[in-house]
Amino acid sequence: MRLAGIAGANFSIAQASIADVTVLKDRAKNFGLIGAAFGLGFIIGPTLGGFIAGATGSPSSPFWLAGALGILNVMSISLFLPETNINRSEQRKFTFLRGVHNIYSAFRDVDVRPLYLANFLYVSGFTFFTSFVGILLVLRFHFAESGIGVFFGVMGLWIVFTQGVILRLLAKRYSECTILRSSLFFMMIGLSLYAIVPSIFLLYALIPVVAVSNGLSMVNMVALISKSVSASKQGAVLGINGSLMALSQGIIPLIAGFGSSITGIQGPFFAGSLLIAIAWAVLFLKRPQMA
Repeated sequence: MRLAGIAGANFSIAQASIADVTVLKDRAKNFGLIGAAFGLGFIIGPTLGGFIAGATGSPSSPFWLAGALGILNVMSISLFLPETNINRSEQRKFTFLRGVHNIYSAFRDVDVRPLYLANFLYVSGFTFFTSFVGILLVLRFHFAESGIGVFFGVMGLWIVFTQGVILRLLAKRYSECTILRSSLFFMMIGLSLYAIVPSIFLLYALIPVVAVSNGLSMVNMVALISKSVSASKQGAVLGINGSLMALSQGIIPLIAGFGSSITGIQGPFFAGSLLIAIAWAVLFLKRPQMA
């Protein structure tokens, strides 16, 4: 589990590398390239994993494939990724408590703290969805492994389209805050509707609402955080944000698991919607500078 946590830090490192080599005005759309790659993984991974698990009869088969791809990733980065931070003034030793220190630093940073909090709430809300939508597919609509894989594949396709096409068009005309005002609102609505969706047709019809909203929110939220600090602090601030995201993705499934036993399968989706609504409020209520 500790090894998986260390490996999961690659997303923040990739974001910091892009921030190092990108001017401010292009930062959101270039972060979208990472999101598009994430979306491709959302298409290929669950779809392929579902069919592999179904074909082999072994739920562990997709994990072996994922491990092999992880090794390939480490090799390619070691050989082909140059250092992008030309402003390094010191080298810091790695410790296993770095994530805890990052979370503490987030609460101390008065200027960036509202952005950290909003992103933590947003990621927590979306984690309620990702943690329980698979269970919803099985319990309410009796999906098999391959069906779940196809569902996530379709969602990944929309994420790729959002961050590869829609985001780049919107970034030319609107600021990060303007996009977030709408994207967080529609995600809040989408998660609420998943709690009560009555048919498979509507289940798939809601995918663009959630996927497009998430694709726009994720990139623009990180871009806001990145633009809030100097170039020399990109890695630090995105590392702190990554620690907060990991915290939310660790505790939310536990909360949702216990909560759903009381509220039913609808509870996690309504809870996720509520957290995203609070994230919207943190960003925009009584904060004229975020207009």
